[in-house]
Amino acid sequence: MGELIFILVSIYLIGWLLFWSFKKIKELSIFLSEKHKEKKDVCPHGISKGDSANKCLTCAKEKEKLLINQQIKENSKQLHQDETKKLLKQMRKNNKYLQSLSPQEFENVVSDMLRELGYNVNQTPYINDGGKDAVAWKDQKKYLFEYKRHSRNNSIGRPMLQKFYAAMIEEGTDIGFFITTSRFTSAAIDYSAKYNITLIDGDRLRELFEEAYPSSKNQRYQVMCEQCGDIVFFTNLANTEHTRCKNNHVVYCNINLPSLLNTQVQHVRQCPLCGHKLKRRSGRYGSFYGCMGYPHCRYTERM
Repeated sequence: MGELIFILVSIYLIGWLLFWSFKKIKELSIFLSEKHKEKKDVCPHGISKGDSANKCLTCAKEKEKLLINQQIKENSKQLHQDETKKLLKQMRKNNKYLQSLSPQEFENVVSDMLRELGYNVNQTPYINDGGKDAVAWKDQKKYLFEYKRHSRNNSIGRPMLQKFYAAMIEEGTDIGFFITTSRFTSAAIDYSAKYNITLIDGDRLRELFEEAYPSSKNQRYQVMCEQCGDIVFFTNLANTEHTRCKNNHVVYCNINLPSLLNTQVQHVRQCPLCGHKLKRRSGRYGSFYGCMGYPHCRYTERM
């Protein structure tokens, strides 16, 4: 009996000793781990938790400077985009620029201009549009538009207006606008007067663009210094132009004619499903981008 008690007591003591040992080992492991973390969490300036706990003033200043620089770069990028859009609108008055556009891009540019003038424009499918590029409404009146990007010497004749008038009848509107970058023949002018078709030639088109996007007397644009955030102004669209900001940093002109043209091309949106271009449209719930492959592809995007 005494031996049994001795064995049980021994087992109890050994168990308690093992438990105590494991507990101490765990505490030691946690202690060493914390020490290791503290050793690792030393900022470049030798201060424990200097960066993570904001104990180092130098780290705090560097972090603040980094955030300021990031914000300046974001603001600079946004300003560049805004100024590019503004200048692209001014470029639309240039006949050479309009001639450089594809027919679809020309339709988009003219439709955007009409929207600026207060028309609610719904562009028709680009392919097989039946002689009508856009249907629009203004002051409770319905209008039909046809756009032709022709060279100056390629005049619009009577046959095109006859086709357009047939489209007006089909659409159920008696007010039509035929817009071109070129001119109209005398026969086309006589025909338009009989059937309530307003003719917009290249000269009148530039006037409409001027109404939609008025020019300032001293056209200039803004560039932000990416070192301090100061804004400087340029009037010359040459990428070799530069000036200094109020803090004496050199600031280069970052917009020129080739970059503007590239930006315009990049703005052409493509359908992610079929690869066709997307076209701005108007529906019951507002404007949206629709696939040019409609009705085979019904992809749309919110604006």
